Amino acid sequence: MSYYTMINFLAVSIFIILLIMVSSNGKFNKRARKGLKFAFLLGILGIAGEWVGYILQIELVNYKRMQSIVILTKIVKFCIIPLMPFFISNAIFEIEGTLGKWYKYIKNYLILYEIVIWLAFFMYKVNEYYSIVYIVYNISFVLVTMYMFSNAFYFCKYYKNKEEIEIELVTIIIFIVIFIFLQILNPQIEFIWIVTASSDMFIYIYYYELIQGIDGLTALLNRRSFNNYKSDLEDEKCTIIILDINDFKKINDLCGHVCGDKILIDVSRLMKEHYQKYGRVYRTGGDEFTVIMERKLDDVKEITEKFIKKVEEKVIIKNYIEQDYIMENIEKLLEELPEVLSISYGISRYDPASKEKHDLEQVIKEADKEMYYYKRKKKSK
Repeated sequence: MSYYTMINFLAVSIFIILLIMVSSNGKFNKRARKGLKFAFLLGILGIAGEWVGYILQIELVNYKRMQSIVILTKIVKFCIIPLMPFFISNAIFEIEGTLGKWYKYIKNYLILYEIVIWLAFFMYKVNEYYSIVYIVYNISFVLVTMYMFSNAFYFCKYYKNKEEIEIELVTIIIFIVIFIFLQILNPQIEFIWIVTASSDMFIYIYYYELIQGIDGLTALLNRRSFNNYKSDLEDEKCTIIILDINDFKKINDLCGHVCGDKILIDVSRLMKEHYQKYGRVYRTGGDEFTVIMERKLDDVKEITEKFIKKVEEKVIIKNYIEQDYIMENIEKLLEELPEVLSISYGISRYDPASKEKHDLEQVIKEADKEMYYYKRKKKSK
C-alpha cells in the first residue's frame, strides 16, 4: 500500500467513524445531524474521486481525455475541501444561534471561489495557472477552517462565559497551519485530507463535550457544568445567587407544561442577557437557577433586583397561556394565577480565606435557605 493510499484510507476511516457517531448521537437535533452527515459524505466522495484520478494519472497519463478527468478530480477536491468546515460550522453553530459576524463574508467568498475554480477548469486554464490555483485553494481552506474555529471560540464564550482562549483550540489551529504550510511548500506531500478529517473530528468531539454541559430546553449551563465548575472555585472569592420562580408548579398545573416551558425559556433568555457580563448562569433544577459572580454582595443585590424588576415587566403570565386554555378556563385561571411572574432569590458570599465562609457547599446551602425564606415570606403576604 502506497503512502498516498494509506493516508487517504485513514482519512476515509475517520469520516466513516464520524458518520456513525453522528447517526447514533441523540444530543444533536435532526437538522444538525443532516448537515454533519452531508459534510462527512462530501469528504468521502471527494477522497474517492481523487483516488480515481490518482490511479488514472499513473495508468493512463498518455491519454488526453483521461488527463482531463484527472484534472477534474483535482478540481473537485479544490472545491470540496474549503466547503467542509463551512458546512460543519453551519450545521453545529447555526443551530445554537452562535454563528459569528463573518458568516456572510465567508459565504460570499466561497461562492466567488467556486465560480473562479470551475471557470478555470472549463476554460482549460488550470494547467497554465495550476500553482496559483493550488495556493488559493490552500489559503481558502485555512481561511474557512479559521472561521469554523472562531465560531467554536464564540460558542465557548457564549455558553461558558469564558474570555480566555482554550488551549485545545489553539493547538489544533497551529497543527493545521503548519501542515498546510508544508503542503504549499511541497505539493507532492498529500495529507490535506487527513488534516481535514482530523480537524473535523476534533471540532465534533469538542462541540459534543460542550453540549453535555448545556441544558436542552433553556440553553443555559446545566447542573453537570455547575458541579464541574465548583471544583475550580476552591481558591477564588465569589458570590452565589440562587433564584427560583414563584408558583411555577401552579402555572404548570393550571396552564400546562407548554406554557411553563415557554416561561422558562424567556426567563432564561432574560437571565442570560442580564448576568452574562457579570458571571456564569446555570439551570440547576426545574425552575431553579444559580448564578456565580465575582462581585461583592451589595453589587450583586442591586444587579439581581434589576433583573427581578425586568422579569416582572416583561413576563406577563396570561400572554403565555395557550388559546385552548383561554377559551375554556380564562376566568378561573386569572383568579388563581398572579398577573406577573415573580422570582425569589438568596445570596451568599464565598471566601476561602474566611473562617465562616470557606466551605462552598455551606455557602450554597445558605443562599438556598435565604431564597426559601423570601419565598415563604412572599406567600404569606
